[in-house]
Amino acid sequence: VYHSKHSILGAVNDADSRAPTKKQHIRLTDVNFISRYTLLLFGGDLTVRDNFILIDEWLKFKIGEKGRSTAIMFIELRREMDNIVLERLRANGSNSNASGNRLISLISALLQEE
Repeated sequence: VYHSKHSILGAVNDADSRAPTKKQHIRLTDVNFISRYTLLLFGGDLTVRDNFILIDEWLKFKIGEKGRSTAIMFIELRREMDNIVLERLRANGSNSNASGNRLISLISALLQEE
């Protein structure tokens, strides 16, 4: 992994190649800032490991020992949000669920604070 990464960046020459190594540059052209709460609430698949959360098996957030319960809370919050969306779809957009409205208000407040 180390060798191939640095080979792509032009830092390592292959012994078999007599020609000079052409350097390839990694460029980020379109980057948008996304807050951590937005990623945790609306990102990909969440997995809780020892002391970190993985999003889609590649994006890692360190949480420490005490953060495990918070990570599990985010997973449950996402599950509840999914249930509210499904409930509203079944009810043709009717927002008669008071607890769902309260949860949506709390999530909105959380995202606005960050």
